[in-house]
Amino acid sequence: AGQGFQQTRRGVDFYRARAMQALSNLCRGTLIDHGGDLMAELQASGFKEAKVQELAKSKKIHTQKFLNISINRLEAFPKNIQKLDFITELNCSENFFVELPPEIGFLTNLEKLDLSDNKLRSLPTTIMHMTNLVRLHLYKNDLSVIPDEISNMKKLQELNVFNNKIIKIPPTLGEISSLREVNFADNKLKTIPSIDGLKFLSSSSLISCPSSSTSPCFSFLCLLLLCLLLLLLRYLLPLFPCSHEALSGRLTNLTRLALFNNKLVVLPPITGITRVQKLELYRNALDTLPELGNFADLDELILTKNWLSSLPDDIDKLQSLEVLEVNQNLLKTIPSSVGNLKMLWKLMLASNKIEKVPPEVFTSKLKTIDLSSNLLVEFPPGIERCSNLQNLMVAGNQINRIPSFLLTSFPILKRLTYEGNPITWDGAVGQKNVVLQQELIAKFSAIPSSKFLPAAQ
Repeated sequence: AGQGFQQTRRGVDFYRARAMQALSNLCRGTLIDHGGDLMAELQASGFKEAKVQELAKSKKIHTQKFLNISINRLEAFPKNIQKLDFITELNCSENFFVELPPEIGFLTNLEKLDLSDNKLRSLPTTIMHMTNLVRLHLYKNDLSVIPDEISNMKKLQELNVFNNKIIKIPPTLGEISSLREVNFADNKLKTIPSIDGLKFLSSSSLISCPSSSTSPCFSFLCLLLLCLLLLLLRYLLPLFPCSHEALSGRLTNLTRLALFNNKLVVLPPITGITRVQKLELYRNALDTLPELGNFADLDELILTKNWLSSLPDDIDKLQSLEVLEVNQNLLKTIPSSVGNLKMLWKLMLASNKIEKVPPEVFTSKLKTIDLSSNLLVEFPPGIERCSNLQNLMVAGNQINRIPSFLLTSFPILKRLTYEGNPITWDGAVGQKNVVLQQELIAKFSAIPSSKFLPAAQ
């Protein structure tokens, strides 16, 4: 077994060395000087055939604008990579790059750069010269910082830094007005720069603990003062803007902002990003939301897995909102103003502590409602008005009575989940309930996706 492992290891090293040699030859122009078939040269040098096919559509490398060297076990770029300054798209994903040479900044014609799924720990500041970049993929690396020089990429539309170790978003990102999609999900963010100039707000950076040598009384007094200071900063800092720490005052074309799966505790007031259509904040530690009324085009708001105990009363300012997901929070109710969201068709509120839902919330526009795993003791009054409802989930509550309107109010209902509620179907509640049980079973047993009632006895 050990000998087989060593042979496999030598094979991998040999393959990697050949691929690296091929890239070096490419940068030096050796492949062109041979005057032979470019595909044959590259295959002989170790590139996979699938990659060679994409690269070798032309016999002359300088007419080829797209270079794909992904999945080749490469660990480093040759320093003369600047010789490839004619390419417009470079795919280096799924290799073993730990760093990029500063010379990569000479690829000034690049429009698309994919460095995803490597082992990058940092980016050279020379990326500031890549002023034609439109798409930059950096996801699945080990980056902790994005250099401020990224602000020079004035044409950048898509930035994906998903699944890294980023602890701070560069405020200079707000200077790239062309950005449409920004993905900083699955990092280590605790806050983001403010739209209107707040400095970074982070509970961990504002609170420090007294040393163990101080008296208990003094320690308590210090802690109290620090808490008061934090509270004051939270409300007073918006009055003192600081433009160099503002993230998004100029991100006027941004349509997607993904910040899910971080450690966000608080968000500063969000203004100036008026065209965002999808805002993903799920799997964080948010207990409150900032003013959201400026998101006139927002159609999807995902807040699942936070610590929210309430939603803002003025949530109805989001008049374009179609999907609202607030599963797995601490909500006890939701504001009646949700019913004023004329475009809302999907309302997901599972796994909260909801006891009642205002009747005004339920409109004929709603198609999907999830109230599973809450504290409801009955079907919420007003839900019968949802005549276009297709999916209704109320499993895992405390509901003990089935309303008769289930038979008539939802003519196009496709899914109903009701298991895990303490309803009794023993004749003690009267013959009327038994008849209703039989009618409901007849109606919903033909729907495979429904989990409704046990078989009739």
